[in-house]
Amino acid sequence: PAVALGSADAALNDMVRAYTTFADSGRMSEQTLISRIEDAQGRLLYENYYTPAKLVFQPETAEQVTAILQRVVNGGTGQTIRTVYELKSDLAGKTGTAHSYTDGWFIAFTPDLIIGVRVGAMDPAVHFNNSQGSGAMLALPIAGTTLKTIEQSQELKAKFLSTFYIDDKYIAAMDCEPTRDPAVKNYLKDAIKEPRVTSKKIKRWLRKQFGD
Repeated sequence: PAVALGSADAALNDMVRAYTTFADSGRMSEQTLISRIEDAQGRLLYENYYTPAKLVFQPETAEQVTAILQRVVNGGTGQTIRTVYELKSDLAGKTGTAHSYTDGWFIAFTPDLIIGVRVGAMDPAVHFNNSQGSGAMLALPIAGTTLKTIEQSQELKAKFLSTFYIDDKYIAAMDCEPTRDPAVKNYLKDAIKEPRVTSKKIKRWLRKQFGD
C-alpha cells in the first residue's frame, strides 16, 4: 500500500509512458527515440517500426481519470497553467512533490501530446525545505512555458493541442458531496505508528470490499 503514497522511485520516461494510457484511451505504446532518418537529399535511411499499442484498461477508465486530471489544471494544484500562463487549450495534468521536496514533478497531456517534467538533484540530500520545492512551483513552469509556445503557433496547436472527448456523465459524477469511509479514516495516522498492524488491517478491508 505504501507505493500509492509515493514511496517508490520512478523514472520520468516511465511516468510519461504510463500517462499515455490516459491520453490514448487505455492503450500503452512502446517508447522510441528516433522515428526516421533522412539524408541531405531527403532519401530515407532509416524508419522505425512502431509496435501496435496494447490495451491495458478500458477506454471508459481513461475517460474517468482524464476528467479528474482536467480538474487539477482547471482549479487544483496545477491551475497556474490557466491563471499564470493563460493557456486556453483542453488539458489534463498532475503535479507531484516527493517527500521533503527532493523532487518536483508535473505531467500535462492532450490526446496527441504528453509533456513530463521532473526537477531535482541527483542526490536527494539536496532539496528545498518548503513549498517552493513543490511540483507546482518548480516543474509546472517549464511545462507551462513550453505549452504556451505551442499554443501560440497555429501549426503546432493544430497538431498537438486537440480536444478531449469525455462523456458528460463522468464529468457530472464528480459534482458530488465529499465523502469519507470511516473504515480508512485513521489508516494513514496508524500506519506511521504501527505499519505492520495497519498493513494487515488494510488487507482485511480490501478483501471485505473486493473479495480474494
